[in-house]
Amino acid sequence: MFIILLLIYLTFAMGYPRALREWYLMIPIFLFFLFYFFIYPLVNQKGVHGYRNKLIAQDRISRRTPDPFDYIAKGLGRSTVIVLLLLLPLLFLPYFNGESFAENQEEYLVPSTHQNAVVLRIYGDNLICGELDRDGKKLNGNFFVLKVDDEPRPVLSVQTVGRLGIKH
Repeated sequence: MFIILLLIYLTFAMGYPRALREWYLMIPIFLFFLFYFFIYPLVNQKGVHGYRNKLIAQDRISRRTPDPFDYIAKGLGRSTVIVLLLLLPLLFLPYFNGESFAENQEEYLVPSTHQNAVVLRIYGDNLICGELDRDGKKLNGNFFVLKVDDEPRPVLSVQTVGRLGIKH
């Protein structure tokens, strides 16, 4: 199961390189499987000598215990559960897609009333703007809201600003 999840993650991460940097999502899953398959038998099988024998004894116990996956699969069907697990990475698709778009955007709307700002988002008549440090091509952390019907009315022009970062 771990190898299947890892392959799905790596396949997904090839399309969205940011996913490779978000490695911490996979660490809890990796640690769980590592503990469950390799460390838990050491703790659970105290009367058995030898690591290999402990793994074999734990495997015998695991075969007799009902698998929680079977309870879920009984209600939904095994193939449905497998398809749902395979579709799990699609939950992260909007996040990575939006982040990838934001990291690669180079052209922004610039209001005529604030030449050192870029429009980051438009909500109805509100323009969410971020002040820009044009030398470093970074947002300086100050954000403000402009209304479209403010006086003087802001005229928006598309300008190539380059990829933006946030100044720390």
